[in-house]
Amino acid sequence: MSGASTAMRKRRAGSGELGAVLNAALLILLMGAEAQTQQQLAPQEHAGQQKPAAKPLTLVSGGSNSSLGVEWHHGEEVKDQRRSTTPVAAALEDEDASWTSTTEPAMRLTQPPLKRPSFLEHVHLHPPDGQRRYGPYFEDGLGPFNVTARVGSTVLLDCRIGMLQDKTVTWIQRKEDSIHLLTVGKQAYSNDARFSLNFRYPNNWRLQILFVSRRDEATYECQVATHPPRVLQVRLRVSAPELHILDEHGHAVWDRYYKVGSRVELLCEASRVQESPSTVEWRQAGVSLAAVAKNHSRPDLSVTSGTLVGKDTVRTVLTLQRARKQDSGNYTCVVADIAEATVTVHILNGELPAAVQHGTSGQAPVTPLLGVLVILSHLVVTCQSR
Repeated sequence: MSGASTAMRKRRAGSGELGAVLNAALLILLMGAEAQTQQQLAPQEHAGQQKPAAKPLTLVSGGSNSSLGVEWHHGEEVKDQRRSTTPVAAALEDEDASWTSTTEPAMRLTQPPLKRPSFLEHVHLHPPDGQRRYGPYFEDGLGPFNVTARVGSTVLLDCRIGMLQDKTVTWIQRKEDSIHLLTVGKQAYSNDARFSLNFRYPNNWRLQILFVSRRDEATYECQVATHPPRVLQVRLRVSAPELHILDEHGHAVWDRYYKVGSRVELLCEASRVQESPSTVEWRQAGVSLAAVAKNHSRPDLSVTSGTLVGKDTVRTVLTLQRARKQDSGNYTCVVADIAEATVTVHILNGELPAAVQHGTSGQAPVTPLLGVLVILSHLVVTCQSR
C-alpha cells in the first residue's frame, strides 16, 4: 500500500511539472497571437486610420472543480477552448491552482532614471567663461570687470566662488609698478585699515574699501589658491571733480601777487560735479568765506554762491575790493570735502618790480624764481623802513 502511495506521489509531482510547462507554452502562444494581430493592424495605421485602443489579455486557469481550461479575453470577444479531462488535469484537480496574468500587447522594457553619482556633485558641468570643469570657479566669470566709484565713497568688489572647498582666497592690488597683498582668507594683511574683507554668505568673498581716493585706482585680483591660481580681475576707476582757479584774465593760477589796495578777483571752476552746486565754496584756514562775507566781518570781501553753468560744471567767484596786507594767505576752493584746489595770494606794499602781477596790470603771472626775488626785495624794503 505504501509503495502505491509513493508511486502516486511521484506521478502527481511529474504531472505538476508537466502542467506548469504546458501553461507556460500556452502563454507564449497567446502572446504570439496578439503580436500577429498587431502586425495585421499596422497597415491600417499607415493608411491614416485610427489605431484601436490596446486591450488586455487575460489568461485564466480553472479552479479545483473544473477541468484544465483556458480563456483569453480580447475586448468583447470571448473564445473558449476546453480540453477533455486528461490524467494531468485529474492530477491537478486536488490542487487549488488559480492565477491570472495580464500582459499589454506592446511590451516595453523600462528602467528608473539613473541617479547622478555622488562624485559628480563636485563637478561643475557648465562653468562660465570657459573655466575648468573641476574644482573652484567664479560664478560671475573671470572678468576683467570695470567698477567706477566716487571719491570718498565706500567700494565693494564682489568675488563669488563656487565649490571652493578648502581652498584659500586672497585679494591683491596690482599697479604698474607695485603689488600689494590686501587680504588672506578673512584676515586683512594691508597696513591701510581702509581695506578689509566683507564676506557675505554663502560664497561672496568681497573686498571693502572705505573712503576711496584717486590713489586707489588700480587692478584688484581675487585669487583662489589652486595650481595654477585662478584669478578674477576688477579694474577700479575713481571719479572726482576737477578744480581750476582762474584769475580775472582767465589764466590758471597757483600764486598771485597784488599791490595793497588792488582789486582781487579769483574764479573757481569745478567740473564733473555730481554733488549739489552749493557744496562748491571758498575757504580760508578751514572757514567758509561765504559765511564771513555774510556777517560783514570783512567789508571788502564778497563771494558768489556756486552756480551751475553746464551739465556738471559749477563756478563761484571770490572778490576783494581793496586788498589789504592781512588779506595775504591761502585761499582754497572745495567740493564737498572730496576735492580741493588752493591759490596763494601775496599782498605787497611799497614799490614793486614791474614784473609783479597786480590787480590793474594785464601782465602774465611771475615765475616762482621771480616771486622769490620779489619777496626778498619786499623784506629788504620792510627792514629799511623800520
